[in-house]
Amino acid sequence: MASSKKHILIAPLDWGLGHATRCVPIIKQLLCRNARVTIAAEGLHLALLQKELPDCSFISLPGYSIQYGRTAVGTSLKITWQVPKILKAIRREQRWLAAQLPHLKPDIIISDNRYGFRHEGIPSVFITHQLTIASPFGRFSENVLQRLNYRFVNQFTRCWVPDLDQPPGLSGMLGHPAHLPDNARYIGPQSRFTKIEKPQTPQYDLLCILSGPEPQRSIWQQQLLNQLLDSELRAVVVGGTNHLFQQALPERIQYFASLDGATLHRYMQQSRLVLSRCGYSTVMDMYASSMPCILVPTPGQTEQEYLAVHLKQQGLFYSVSQHQLDLRRDMAAAEAFYTPGYTAPSSSLLEQALDELWRIA
Repeated sequence: MASSKKHILIAPLDWGLGHATRCVPIIKQLLCRNARVTIAAEGLHLALLQKELPDCSFISLPGYSIQYGRTAVGTSLKITWQVPKILKAIRREQRWLAAQLPHLKPDIIISDNRYGFRHEGIPSVFITHQLTIASPFGRFSENVLQRLNYRFVNQFTRCWVPDLDQPPGLSGMLGHPAHLPDNARYIGPQSRFTKIEKPQTPQYDLLCILSGPEPQRSIWQQQLLNQLLDSELRAVVVGGTNHLFQQALPERIQYFASLDGATLHRYMQQSRLVLSRCGYSTVMDMYASSMPCILVPTPGQTEQEYLAVHLKQQGLFYSVSQHQLDLRRDMAAAEAFYTPGYTAPSSSLLEQALDELWRIA
């Protein structure tokens, strides 16, 4: 394994905290290779990564600031209407990177789903689990989106897919399309967490991990709190926000705006079940920790809705739609659905991809 000190510039997309959290194990592997790492991010993503990775350098890079609608249809339409905004953000990050390169002088650039974060003269890696982009408008639109997606992906030196290399993996058709880009490499599921060893009598009934853009995050938070207050459940709620929470809660319900990975992992160990969105990074976390959970896709986010169905059909995770969520019923169903048994994600695929990248750089 090469030991020369390389400078890596890495930037996660700000479309949910999962893009930041799944970069953590990758960055730790880079640090193990004696690399110097600079992370470009802002807001909650920057704060999270600064807590998790204090040995790295940080620089502010504006995000895409995607917004969701209040309904499933509204979210689909709102994301579609924001395509010009996304393209503008891609051009903006290209200009930002060009301006920063003379100062930062990276040997390698790594982008987690930021399409403009690359440079012709520097080995550039694109991380995504969505080679196929699930669309609410049918297979034809998915084929069009995949062609457009590949046009961007093929501009990078390598495309890393954080999934098992054998289909269907965790991502199903998203990360295992019929035709792979030539530069694609599977790096295995990536998570900050390890297998949970649960006590016989957990301290909490439920750990609720909220995430995602507004207003859906707040809508779901209030729905969950209403059901928790109408029960006797002992719960920990992680809001996934940096805003103060004003509502008074009973002692059996603890609320945190955010938690670092080590503290979150400890609360997972102390809980019977996890309740979370069906974001792909959360799926990888649940897979790595072997944690029984209820996955609830964000209404109108087609990728999460697809993953929820796929993972339930594979017998991996229990899922339910947001408007059908009933804590009493679904907690019992999730525990009955859960099958103990665990295979630790291997780091060999990531190591192989890093070896190859080191040779290129």
